[in-house]
Amino acid sequence: MIMESIHQEVWHFFRTQAWKLIGLTLPVVVVISLWLSYLTYAGWDNWTYVQGWLDYIKMHPGDLAHAPAFHVNLAETMPSLIAQLLFDVLAVLGIDRLVRGTEQSTLKLWQLALERGPRLFVAQLLSGLLVILGLMAFLIPGAYLSGRYLLVSVEAPLSDKSPLQSMADSWSHTQGRAWVLLGGYMLWSVVRGLGTLAVSGLGYAMSEHSVGGMLMMTLTHAVNMWLGIPVLIYLYRARLTALSAG
Repeated sequence: MIMESIHQEVWHFFRTQAWKLIGLTLPVVVVISLWLSYLTYAGWDNWTYVQGWLDYIKMHPGDLAHAPAFHVNLAETMPSLIAQLLFDVLAVLGIDRLVRGTEQSTLKLWQLALERGPRLFVAQLLSGLLVILGLMAFLIPGAYLSGRYLLVSVEAPLSDKSPLQSMADSWSHTQGRAWVLLGGYMLWSVVRGLGTLAVSGLGYAMSEHSVGGMLMMTLTHAVNMWLGIPVLIYLYRARLTALSAG
């Protein structure tokens, strides 16, 4: 019953407040979306490398020894990582401002995002490594650890605590409810994934090698980032419930 209420509140909050969060994150989303679109049209995006590797394997099945080196394009990966961190922190701070009705200015939220983004990165990196180790040991421990560290994405942006303390807070706030929270998170992640597939399919179908096509792809990248807002609202609401429960 509690989870059903949370899902309803997430949907209501998204419908009524999403436009404010979109406005708050607009600068970082537009910049990274334009950059990714440019890389795609210039042939420097990560998908180009992946597709080339897949094409080689298809033409030379079993010949992995001579396959082209599989590498990641840092021109896309690093800006995308920084943009995602800024986006996540800004969105969480924006959600918190709307829920609490505080008077923090947009400039203040951006300052906090720049300060806390690196802490979020470290906290996510450390918790992610622990989850990977758990998955390597066995699937269930890895999934359990994923549930216990689920709230790191909102703990780090909302305080000046160290990455380790944010991980400890997530561990504390998910005590006894890790599996339920993980199930809800997966539900919203699936919704986001379906939306991303739909938007990406439409965007690539309508795009072409022209200015109009590049703008269409830019819009596609932007919408795909904004589709992550409901997931962050869910995590924030789950944390709020845990704090209320004591």
